[in-house]
Amino acid sequence: MSLYKKRLEKENISSIIAPPYYFGVNHITGAFPGSFTSRKETVQAVLFDMWESLYRWGAKHIFVIDVHGDQQHGDALLGAIRKTRQTLNIDVRSVIANLLANQLGITKDQEEFLIFEIDFSFGSFEPPPSYPDFHAGAQGTARFLKHFPDLVRGEKIKELSPKLLNKEEIEQWHEGGERAKGIVPKGYVGNPQGYTPFLAEDKLDFISGFVEFASRELLHYLRMQPKKESELYFHKDISSTRKY
Repeated sequence: MSLYKKRLEKENISSIIAPPYYFGVNHITGAFPGSFTSRKETVQAVLFDMWESLYRWGAKHIFVIDVHGDQQHGDALLGAIRKTRQTLNIDVRSVIANLLANQLGITKDQEEFLIFEIDFSFGSFEPPPSYPDFHAGAQGTARFLKHFPDLVRGEKIKELSPKLLNKEEIEQWHEGGERAKGIVPKGYVGNPQGYTPFLAEDKLDFISGFVEFASRELLHYLRMQPKKESELYFHKDISSTRKY
């Protein structure tokens, strides 16, 4: 979240990062040890209480950064946003990329979302792998090596052979629970050993690209608001909120 803070400060927009919310719905990975999960009702209640606190402290806008790909978690998050908007009449939005929005059928006129466009002509993106690589694979491994190297056990990567799923297996993965664990017993989908191309400093990775383009849309959105409503919080859901 500090990356967003630094990016927005370049445009003279100060920010405060609220505590992240860690325990969301882990329907897909719930069978793996360490994947704590919460009921949908719990997630919605806790998020509402957090956002109501921000509302009482004067927040006018709350932006949620959520990169947890579990659909059931997304449903819980959307429910919490809608309840908060309706009950408190406060601007709460989930910040998502246009690619995901298109997949989910979400349009820019849906007030629960702030959709940003990914500009592939900006800088240089490393093309994604031609195989499914969406959970702790090549891109995910590179992401952690680049931004959180102390969390990576480098010697273990060499032991992880590629786990490439076909369409049927991906569908089974999304069923979650023991079914997902049976398909991917070690929890990763893709090729962790193939991370090298995604470490290039001159390439935009998922995190740096998300920060750049989401920040652009946030800046555009904020500049369109009346100055008296410039009090914002940015909330990271990892399962957070910031004040401008």
